[in-house]
Amino acid sequence: MTKHIHNPFRSEEGAEVYDLSAGMLFCLVQLYLDFSRRHPGFELSQYYEIYLQTSKNKCVLDATLLPKVGFESFFQAQRYYYDIKTQAQIDESKHEAWHAPLDQLNVRDDFNELVAPASMLYKIYMTYRQFILKNVTGLPLAWHRYELVLLGNEPLMSLAIYPAIEPGQWMEGVLGGLEGYMTFDLKRDLVLESNIRVWGVWMGRKK
Repeated sequence: MTKHIHNPFRSEEGAEVYDLSAGMLFCLVQLYLDFSRRHPGFELSQYYEIYLQTSKNKCVLDATLLPKVGFESFFQAQRYYYDIKTQAQIDESKHEAWHAPLDQLNVRDDFNELVAPASMLYKIYMTYRQFILKNVTGLPLAWHRYELVLLGNEPLMSLAIYPAIEPGQWMEGVLGGLEGYMTFDLKRDLVLESNIRVWGVWMGRKK
């Protein structure tokens, strides 16, 4: 079997690397969709900065979107909270997800005051759509692993997908699925590279 494809920015000096659960990836996609609904047909993310924070128990995504300098008079700040497990919007403090115990096995989803152009959300959504189109493997995207990397002050960005492991069966190893990445220049709004492929085809289950 051929070698795995790895995230091209991960080993670069100064890279910010974030390992994401499928739940967190789906939350970021839902955040983009919820934010975009405020102005349908208009790509609002290019005028905002995003601040991401994960709750201490790694159960809640806290996202704040602030207008970029020069656009404060035209757009308002927005704040969203998501239950990472269900990808549902929740209240600031009342929802049970805030008080759930820490999942000691979750070594992912560790956003600590991440700051980036909000256009990152659109690129995550674009990549997610490519994952859906490419996924003819019979393995759900929820079983795959993900990695987000930001590089530089006007960041380059990459989002990678790694082959699936059946929930609760990690000792049995990788089943197969998709692997690869898409890379972007957020400042110039460019797709730099798309390299996604099927690895270890496994047709035992439906999506």
